[in-house]
Amino acid sequence: MAIGVLGVLGLIVDFGLGAAWAGSDTGWYRPAGPAPAERPALAAAVIGAWEPGLVPPFRASSRSRVSFGPELAVELGRVRLAGSWAWLSDLPASGVRVSGPGDVRLGTVVTAWSPGPFRLELGWGVKLANARDETQLGSDETDAEFGAAFAFSQGPWSATLAAGLGVWGNPLRFANQDDVVLIRGVATYDADFIRVGPALSADLPSDRNPPRVLAGAAGRVGRAWGLSVEAIAGITPATADFRLGVGVGYLSSSAPGRSGP
Repeated sequence: MAIGVLGVLGLIVDFGLGAAWAGSDTGWYRPAGPAPAERPALAAAVIGAWEPGLVPPFRASSRSRVSFGPELAVELGRVRLAGSWAWLSDLPASGVRVSGPGDVRLGTVVTAWSPGPFRLELGWGVKLANARDETQLGSDETDAEFGAAFAFSQGPWSATLAAGLGVWGNPLRFANQDDVVLIRGVATYDADFIRVGPALSADLPSDRNPPRVLAGAAGRVGRAWGLSVEAIAGITPATADFRLGVGVGYLSSSAPGRSGP
């Protein structure tokens, strides 16, 4: 089985739920979490993940990938800025390991409308062409993803359903791209010290890529400092066998129910 650029969850809000999904998505949506007034002002994390059977978009062969790197998100009122990067180490079928820096990913999400417990959020994200195409750790292409999310928050419960479009550069053909419809869904239960919930990610079939669907769960234990874990399984033939991620993160906020300076 194989997976695409998608590992997961674009940045799971304030890294409360296995932000390691951010190692794939560009942060064009805020998957789930509390209302704007209750969000951490700053979230930082270091995430490590293992993905056996990974096949990125436009590629034909699988590899076992280990990734490790930092992620950062800043909340400025109704605007969320996020970024991530990772060091990648691939073990392909040839048995010759390839390691190197991955792509930098940046995202922005804006809360456009928030009547009561509901929110409409608009987002945009980009994958920069940092990683080398020759090693297949990257594509030497700049990819863009954008879309909208409908979110609900009530007490400790929150959920988000997002739909977007990915414009991915094709590394195999000059000046060529693939347009992919993206669907994301996340729910969370936040009991202050413990946060947990399921997540679903789907890339619909396109001209140059098969459908990719992943489902799993993630959780976080801790207040200001916390440990996050995620377990994600591939559902369709073109997705990874599974993804396991572990991270250590810090949340800074003075909002009620959260710890921080």
